[in-house]
Amino acid sequence: MKILIVNDVDGWAFENRAINVKKYLTDLQIDYMNQMNFLKKYRNKTIPYNNVLLQNWLVPNTIDCSKFLTLIASHRLENNLYGRANKILPNYKAIGAVSRRLEKILKTRFINQKVFEIENGVDENLFTPFEKSEDKFVIGFSSKKTGGKEDIKGYESVLLPLKERMSKYPDIEFLIHDNNHRTAIPQIEMPNIYKKMDLFIVTSKSEGTPNGAMEAASCGIPVIGFDVGVLCDLLEPKCLICPLNSLGDVPDRLEIFEKMILELKNNKEEMKRMGKRNREEILNNWTWKMKAEKFREFLTYQPVDKIEKWNGNIK
Repeated sequence: MKILIVNDVDGWAFENRAINVKKYLTDLQIDYMNQMNFLKKYRNKTIPYNNVLLQNWLVPNTIDCSKFLTLIASHRLENNLYGRANKILPNYKAIGAVSRRLEKILKTRFINQKVFEIENGVDENLFTPFEKSEDKFVIGFSSKKTGGKEDIKGYESVLLPLKERMSKYPDIEFLIHDNNHRTAIPQIEMPNIYKKMDLFIVTSKSEGTPNGAMEAASCGIPVIGFDVGVLCDLLEPKCLICPLNSLGDVPDRLEIFEKMILELKNNKEEMKRMGKRNREEILNNWTWKMKAEKFREFLTYQPVDKIEKWNGNIK
């Protein structure tokens, strides 16, 4: 069966997902390309694939969504369920959700739609444990920079105020690896970033996964943060903080972060235990080899027996 996976952009999370799914589902003929190239190449032309996964569900309205699969990778959808999403998503052939939480939301809202749980995995052979030599206690963050009213990653509203709050401790420093698809370093170089960290934090108000936490966990790094995405399945409950969209405000969360950081900093044995536990959790439940299998049923769902063609022009 021929499958095409369409990413939003090159060199970012969606492409990495396609690369790993292709790597492990070797019995399927899987290709991938970015959305811009896809729209250019197949405008008014036949699509020689049995199934096409559009990882970005927001596509031009000239596309007949009923011919395609799509994927939801962000809880921002919750704020748009009665807007454009509510009109577009029911038209897709099937929907993939990258967490149990998203799967539940989608199945509740779109009761007549086929929804698959397809969580991300991590390359356990690339992201491996290490011995850190630096004297200072380094708190790590790896995600794109956000800001403004929405500030999905909590960069301006949580991370930077937390960094300022913790500046009174001279032996604590922050390693903030903020990037986007234009400035991202190759994934093969990312372990060099994690090797400088003692603790990884997640300040996001909303997430699908997040990938950085999974990669840090695979490196044997303790992870704490807001209870978003798959973290309730990946981490121990004591590592989680109620997200900002629940009761309380930012100062409350900063105080909790500070307390958790100091407790861990002063308990090396607990840090080692958490790191070892995180690595074992990844090996047992979160490798790409395991997770890719969940994509099989989704990608082959109701395979098309004939070559599909665009219904209308794409502008």
